[in-house]
Amino acid sequence: MKVVRATDRGTHFEPANHWGCWPMRIHGKEETGAQKMWIGISEFLPDGGGKDDGMPAERVYYILSGTMKVKSGDEEYILNQGDSVFRPAGEPGEYVNVGNTPCTNLIIIVPVAS
Repeated sequence: MKVVRATDRGTHFEPANHWGCWPMRIHGKEETGAQKMWIGISEFLPDGGGKDDGMPAERVYYILSGTMKVKSGDEEYILNQGDSVFRPAGEPGEYVNVGNTPCTNLIIIVPVAS
């Protein structure tokens, strides 16, 4: 068992095609030995966001605070505190903080076998 305390800040990383954000991996191979998933928290400044071409992983984004616009193909949604979205492996998308305050997300990523 590996406990991560609120005072532990996790591992900062720089994902490609992201801007105006501060992502921290809380659980993963390096942090806690988790082998099949990782969990992180990202804070996006107003107008901060990211886009990806569809990573080979299932993803859940849960909004802890703030407002985030998420888009995939023709679908677009505004998510607020307590809302979440699931993105299947391979689905491209983008997300932007459309609020006036930082938006904090809990992110759960589970890679799928190729």
